[in-house]
Amino acid sequence: MNNFGGPPMTSTSQNITRSGRIVVRLNPPEIWNKLNAVGNEMQVETIGRSLRPRLEYVVEGLDPNKIYSMHVHFERMNRSLLMYEDGVWNEEFDELKDVPAKTNAFFVGTETGADWLLYGIDASRLKIFKPRRRGPNVSREVREQDAARILRNEQTMINVRTLCRYVPVLEIYELAGAHNFLCHTAKFDETKFVVVTNYKNKDLIKMKTDEILKRTATTNPVSSEPDIKKERASEARGSSNQGQENEYYPYN
Repeated sequence: MNNFGGPPMTSTSQNITRSGRIVVRLNPPEIWNKLNAVGNEMQVETIGRSLRPRLEYVVEGLDPNKIYSMHVHFERMNRSLLMYEDGVWNEEFDELKDVPAKTNAFFVGTETGADWLLYGIDASRLKIFKPRRRGPNVSREVREQDAARILRNEQTMINVRTLCRYVPVLEIYELAGAHNFLCHTAKFDETKFVVVTNYKNKDLIKMKTDEILKRTATTNPVSSEPDIKKERASEARGSSNQGQENEYYPYN
């Protein structure tokens, strides 16, 4: 049995959230700040795509002897679909009615407070996906197959809508027997992004590629080189397509 109460009062400053003794920081904050300054975007595919940069946090104030579970979901920030015009994202007039204000949650893991304090909160496995687009005349069987596929994907990925702006929300639960207590939420405005099929802001491609090069160079530069080339090619393919976003419209 879960006992999900409302989140505790959380005070927020740039890159840091606090509630009681618990403090959460972005790790590292610099790249998120840079991307947010130019208007961050995240590419999405039907098969899923990882966030770039990776979503990671440092946490303080947990009880080393208690067990904590970490989850991430997204909150939608726009009321209408977004349009990119003259280098700026603007909302359309019609209010969205078919897109949830809150996405499904991604399970990061369950560990002791000691482990979270030592290793941090690594949500780099998080992927986003968009459901496959279908025409209005598809069969009931195909619709049922698509619905089942969405449910399967939501077990390991977050379901998003293109041309919407989201902000990630980290939730920390303390596990106490049969009850889970929400003891902290962390939401950083610097991590907000617009979901796109292809990048609109071309400055983001170089910024994100440079960040991948910098981070992989500090881990395993030899084995990481093929991944860097693959990522560059993927970003380039996305930027070369200037057509309209491949939107998904839920069935009526």
